[in-house]
Amino acid sequence: MSTRVIQTAFTAGELAPAIYGRIDLAKYNIGLRKAKNVIIHAHGGASNRAGLEFVREVKSSANGARLVPFEFNDDNAYMLEFGHGYFRVFKNGGAVLSGGNPYEVLTTYGSTHVYDLILAQDADVMYSAHGSFAPRRVSRFADDNWTIGDVTFAPKTTSPTGLSASALFARRNGTAHAITYYVTAVSAGGAESAASSGVTIQVMHEFANYDGRHVRLTWNASLGSVLYRVYKDNQGGFQGVIVETAATTIDIPFHVADGDNVAPPVSADPGAPATPTGLAGSTVYGQPIAYVVSAVDADTGEESLPSGEATVVNDLSYSTNRNTLTWSPVANASSYIIYKKDNGAWGYIGSSETTSFVDRNITADLSDGPQPARNPFVGAGNYPRTVGFIEQRLGFGSTINDPQAVFLSQSANYENFGYSVPGKASDAVTFRPKSRKVNEIRAMLGLTRIMHQT
Repeated sequence: MSTRVIQTAFTAGELAPAIYGRIDLAKYNIGLRKAKNVIIHAHGGASNRAGLEFVREVKSSANGARLVPFEFNDDNAYMLEFGHGYFRVFKNGGAVLSGGNPYEVLTTYGSTHVYDLILAQDADVMYSAHGSFAPRRVSRFADDNWTIGDVTFAPKTTSPTGLSASALFARRNGTAHAITYYVTAVSAGGAESAASSGVTIQVMHEFANYDGRHVRLTWNASLGSVLYRVYKDNQGGFQGVIVETAATTIDIPFHVADGDNVAPPVSADPGAPATPTGLAGSTVYGQPIAYVVSAVDADTGEESLPSGEATVVNDLSYSTNRNTLTWSPVANASSYIIYKKDNGAWGYIGSSETTSFVDRNITADLSDGPQPARNPFVGAGNYPRTVGFIEQRLGFGSTINDPQAVFLSQSANYENFGYSVPGKASDAVTFRPKSRKVNEIRAMLGLTRIMHQT
């Protein structure tokens, strides 16, 4: 005799065989032994799964294919058929046609690759990741106009071109004097060589008229020397040592005072290094100053890569001197950012809404530098195997060479993985989760925090 049992809810879903005998559990009375082709609803009921409709055979059933949903909005939803070297587009229950045939886009993915593709979509764009291929971007322009290609990881904003710099400086008048310079070499034990041949430079050395001009002396190194002494002979006036240096090039300001009144030695001390040769001199003004400029996009606020360097020689420590920079305009740029090099590092000195800028000895802010070009996914072994979106950043993860690496783009700039030196809050980020086992990251979920699945 059969017994009829009334079950009012199925929210526990399918029960594992291990708890078939656990009638004491509350979920036992709202669970199922098998739930095949049904959908369990949160309010307790269950309904049949919606059926499938045969639309069209794939291009080659022998090779197999994979269906990938692509939903731009409620009115523009597609299914992409990824197969051996192609993908096709389906919409509204049928294939999108071109010239009477299914519209098709060629790819380099084989039928064995499409099942391992990880894809992430944002509006009209979908990014793909596969450990054997560089990251690619699928773009929709119309129902029958799609593209796929490698991603160029760089700012979309164009870098400024044509950067040039010109110096404005004041030359002061004064009486020029013929000054002769000599160099000697000194050993570690203090033995000094004979003086080199002299080089004579016309120098205006009145301190009141000094305008930043220098005498630049260069000479050949002497074997066994640890330093060099530079002598100044004022053509019958004062003479003597004015500087000691370990280098073979030195800049001496015009107004450097006379030395110690000791004449340069005619003969060498015992055990002294060889007399320096090749002494040459010239008049130079200021120091080389290098600049670069980047552009800021008016719509996105994204900063471009810096322009090529422009270098100009000047001495900006004098209030009347200045450097003027000019460059070619960039389409849709709202402003430009100017950086100056200081001791080998770039630093911010200002911005301009025009295509020119004047530097009147502005101190470079080395805490704010330009971003360099960066693509972390170059070459086999460095291609990511998973992709996702996390807090307005495009994220890639797990390369063959670095299975636990996570790469996040700049904020709101999905294809820009650059960073500034020093770093900014919006820069791209690369990190590796701390774990005891080095298992590859297989998926990334952007929740309130990043969830990595291995």
